[in-house]
Amino acid sequence: MLKKIKLIEHLALISPIMLIFCFLFDVNAEDGKWVKKGNMPTAKLSPSCVVNGKIYLVGGMSDSPNPLSTLEEYDPATDKWTKKADMPTPRGMLSVSVVNGKIYAIGGVSPSTTPATEEYDPITDKWTKKADMPTPRSFLSACAINGKIYAIGGINESLKT
Repeated sequence: MLKKIKLIEHLALISPIMLIFCFLFDVNAEDGKWVKKGNMPTAKLSPSCVVNGKIYLVGGMSDSPNPLSTLEEYDPATDKWTKKADMPTPRGMLSVSVVNGKIYAIGGVSPSTTPATEEYDPITDKWTKKADMPTPRSFLSACAINGKIYAIGGINESLKT
């Protein structure tokens, strides 16, 4: 078990340096090794979530100072990445949650801190604007329980100096 924890810590340490590869770590595998998978189309720091067995990377930041609007889908069954509809509000340092098979992009920096909330439907590949959070926040956490999203913590500052 310690070996697996050390591998996870190692990956976490290198991720802020724009990790551009996708790795799979199967916690049930006997050998406990990382396996390289298909390269991400965009090198970025981005929140992720899972809907119907596919991984989604939402917005984020790259080596540019501008937040991203990109949405990318990874299918582990085919080891393929697919570009999906861009998010209406480009942003990084946001949080995402899934409710009823739909992805909610919440808050973030665009380039100032935003209260924006948008819903993505993977079936239709379309975004819908939802009610803003009461306070603009970035670097927040969000989780869904019983069909409700909880936005927790974060900061209310701009990336501008």
